[in-house]
Amino acid sequence: MRNQALESLLTLREEDAKAKEIELDQIYETENLWEAFQILHTVMGEATYRAAIREIFEAAEKIEPPDIYKEIWELDGVSSFLTLNIDKFAYKAHRKVRISEDVANFCGKDAGDYLHLVKRRKPFIANLHGIHESAKSWVFTKDDFTRLSNDPQYVNFINFVIQDFTIVFMGISADDVAAGGFLERLISNGIDLGQHFWITDRCDSETDRWASKAGVQVIRYEPEANVAAPLDHTTILKQIFADLKEFISKDELAPAVVGSVSPLDSIPSEKELRLLDDDDKLRLTLAGHAKALIERNHGDTQCNEYQAFLQNYSRVIHQVWHLTSRNPHNKFHGYSVVDKVSSSPFSSVWKLVDESGCAYALKIIQMDNLSNGEQLDSFRRGVQCLEYLTKAAVPGTAKIITAFEIPTCVLMDFIDGDNFKNIINSTQFKFWTDGIRILRSVCRHVEFSHNLPQGVLHRDIRPSNVIVPWFYWRDSALESTDADRYEVALLNFDMSWHAKAQGRTISGNIEEAGYYAPEQLEDIDCQQARSTKVDSYGIGMTIFTAYTGLTPPTGGSKSVDWKDKIRTKFRYDPTLSWKSAPKRLARLIDNATCHDIAHRINVRHIRAELDQLQDAVDGIWDELSPDFWAEELFAKVLDRDYTSNPAGDEFQKELKVGRIVSIRGNLQARSVSVQFRNVATGVTDWTNVDKRWGNKLETAKEILKTQGWDVLDTTRYSQREIHLEVAVSIDSLKVNFSKLANALERGLSQIRLD
Repeated sequence: MRNQALESLLTLREEDAKAKEIELDQIYETENLWEAFQILHTVMGEATYRAAIREIFEAAEKIEPPDIYKEIWELDGVSSFLTLNIDKFAYKAHRKVRISEDVANFCGKDAGDYLHLVKRRKPFIANLHGIHESAKSWVFTKDDFTRLSNDPQYVNFINFVIQDFTIVFMGISADDVAAGGFLERLISNGIDLGQHFWITDRCDSETDRWASKAGVQVIRYEPEANVAAPLDHTTILKQIFADLKEFISKDELAPAVVGSVSPLDSIPSEKELRLLDDDDKLRLTLAGHAKALIERNHGDTQCNEYQAFLQNYSRVIHQVWHLTSRNPHNKFHGYSVVDKVSSSPFSSVWKLVDESGCAYALKIIQMDNLSNGEQLDSFRRGVQCLEYLTKAAVPGTAKIITAFEIPTCVLMDFIDGDNFKNIINSTQFKFWTDGIRILRSVCRHVEFSHNLPQGVLHRDIRPSNVIVPWFYWRDSALESTDADRYEVALLNFDMSWHAKAQGRTISGNIEEAGYYAPEQLEDIDCQQARSTKVDSYGIGMTIFTAYTGLTPPTGGSKSVDWKDKIRTKFRYDPTLSWKSAPKRLARLIDNATCHDIAHRINVRHIRAELDQLQDAVDGIWDELSPDFWAEELFAKVLDRDYTSNPAGDEFQKELKVGRIVSIRGNLQARSVSVQFRNVATGVTDWTNVDKRWGNKLETAKEILKTQGWDVLDTTRYSQREIHLEVAVSIDSLKVNFSKLANALERGLSQIRLD
């Protein structure tokens, strides 16, 4: 661009050109690109500067995006894209890889207008420094950057993304002020930003210092060196992405649990211990010796020494498994046993209290499972997951207190309240008032767990494992607490998994097999059974039960009548003002429980959909996405029996032969468009058909125009076919939905001609 700037000086007087040339030479004296572009802008002038940049990027529109962009979009975990480039490669690659996914594509200066979509977990591409077609969006100069960085809406957008997403920096310098400045600012304010990563070939100490300060984990690679050619970064980056796609967890097994007891290197013989009349003292002795053996053998409970201990002391070990609420034998490590809460073939749960009366839950696996490696490993993994959740203070977690190998148990906070299964069957429960809010809380809890560094999965989500502690409390009683009526706690982490886990997985409760994803039942050791989408399936089936009151069929979504069951149970509800809500909920369940895990939506998507559904039903319409408005128009104006495209943003129906209507929500344009096509058929009255149909179309256009619809140029009557296309902005729909819907109904009635 400097050469182009010099050419622009040829028309100036010699002394003016000389002064400008001296100013241009300052480019070589600065390492700050913002200042360099500022100089170019000043010397060249606005028009020449813009023309020069456009000339450089005009070829970008015709160039295919580099393969690396496509490979990024092929990664399952990538939901959105922040780019500092103005070439639109990220958007073009998205259109080729995720054909059916609607994505919000916007510039940095408009980012604040799209924050509501980002909060709804809609996929987005933020071109932070603009796109080449729009000079007003460019951020090249120091003034451009200062203006953008000081825009409160932009700052709010960036702050939210940094705090709510895991960001992988690549192809840029994360320590550059444009990419990393916000990280440093937030950290200096004491905000925990979670995990972020920086893939780079930089190996200098300054990189390490900055990354450590900003809380960014550096992932280094070495580019391939080619003779007489630039360093090749692409090949190694592609290999990194290939490794991510093929990754299978192969880390260590969950460790044996050792409670907070003193280790005992030696203990009396079994014969002597059998004479003890204090079961709790016996437990303390055996737990202490088990701890000493486990520590001495580096956590290996399969070693000869530990197995000999289990065999030689089997009778007293069996004795410490016995629990009772009767005095004086109702003690467990100093706690008092109150009562048995529940029991299953895998474990039993008891309520305990301490000396102050504080309640705790003791989950103890059935003794037969002590020799069952799969059951024992699942228990240990569940304990490890609870420790992760407790340490991270995940909302709705029963905080772990301690755990023991002998007897094999875990002590945790007692969560008082009814489970979701019983609540669904109560007369007080209403889905659109209560159920949807409880389900949103479940999604928040699960999403929080998934986003931990350990990536904790629950894998046994069903109504009986969801406790809603405050559901039955009176409003007046809740006001005196900080509690929310719809807070939840998730129980039963026996089948849980996390990113560093290895081992076999136990199958679940066969009586409620419909809640388990197909991959859990068909091949309990397959890698897919350890995907976060297993939890999506459980949540989807829990939504089904919450709405219908029915337990999912044993075969789940692979049952022969599953599609019919969804269709018949989610019919039109005349009590709802948002008419499309039941059908949209049915489609959400269908997408969440897809038997093909590759096409199943994730928990983040489920929560975003439930958030909007609740707002729609509650009449809070400010932040509804365009597809919601499109579907509601169809349900209210045309017909409640319609289909949607795979992306869920276009709804259509052939009303009769030759008469087709579709309504689409356009996320990018933030509008809704309607297409109507009516073709004359064999039953049409052909008398003056051209004049009659043409006049009817003009009447329809006038009705729609006067009420706020934009009639597009594609609208026409030709060769005995009516084609009407109209559009309206989301902002207009928010304010005048009923008026616009009525106008659409009246307008279409004019051209629904036989």
